[in-house]
Amino acid sequence: MRMTVYGTMIATLLWAPLSQASPDNVVWPLPSTPVETPRDHLEEPAPRLPPSVLTDQFAMSVIARASSFVSGGQAGSTAGAMGTVFSGEGDLGLQSKKLAFPALELSFRLGDRQRLLLEYFDSDRVGTVTLDHDINYLNKVFHTGDRLQGELNWRVFSGSFLLDILHGDRYAASFLAGIQVEQALSAMQVDLLSIRSSVSATGVMPVVGAEGTWLFGDHQRWSVVARGKYFNTQRVYFVYKPSQFGATRELHLDVQYRVQKNMSAGIGYTNFRATSELQTDVAVPGAAHFNSTGQLQFAVRGPEAFFRVSF
Repeated sequence: MRMTVYGTMIATLLWAPLSQASPDNVVWPLPSTPVETPRDHLEEPAPRLPPSVLTDQFAMSVIARASSFVSGGQAGSTAGAMGTVFSGEGDLGLQSKKLAFPALELSFRLGDRQRLLLEYFDSDRVGTVTLDHDINYLNKVFHTGDRLQGELNWRVFSGSFLLDILHGDRYAASFLAGIQVEQALSAMQVDLLSIRSSVSATGVMPVVGAEGTWLFGDHQRWSVVARGKYFNTQRVYFVYKPSQFGATRELHLDVQYRVQKNMSAGIGYTNFRATSELQTDVAVPGAAHFNSTGQLQFAVRGPEAFFRVSF
């Protein structure tokens, strides 16, 4: 009997607190909220930058230039006699202004900071004039009163490697080094007398320079690109035929607007100058060397408009 009473009392004491406790008063070990670790942040993809000249993997620009020309030269005879200094626009009647189309530019991104740039443009001009003075040109003499047809052509192809020295989301400053091929042709002829003389020069030279890019505006749609290249082969003797092409220099500035993701349009300005040395291979006892018989000079500058496709 006593055991029964004691058992009932113990059961009542144990059951009463449990039956009266509410779920809010019961403390149980609850699962804790998982804590983010630094690894979670590392695995998140980096935010994508809007398309721009700094992110394009490939781009092609087609350029039209309203160009102003200044050209001329001097071509002596193969015997070494000096030729008459002539002006392409004055003495040969070549156009001093012309719409040049198209010039082409291709860009390939090789890495985050490396890029390959290919450029090509040419200029072919022909003019007719009645001479008011004699011109000694190569082994010919064109006399006063002759109806002279003059020609001066210049072609330039360059391939440059650019390395970003400074690089950010909105800017880049790049070092440029490359190879430039230039070809020049000058000719004079008198149709009535069936007289024609021409001279040409082709040179391969290194070029060095720099390029700067800056993005601005909403979604970085606007960009400014400035580029300069220069070299003077007369001061470097380890290049191919160092005296054949004297010097080259190009300055370029443009502003472009990203119309759509893969299309841009822009305007710019280019100033290009080059000098070529005309050469005759002269043999001397025990040796051979290049003896200059004159030079051709070419300069073109002016505004441009272009259309750019990129991916």
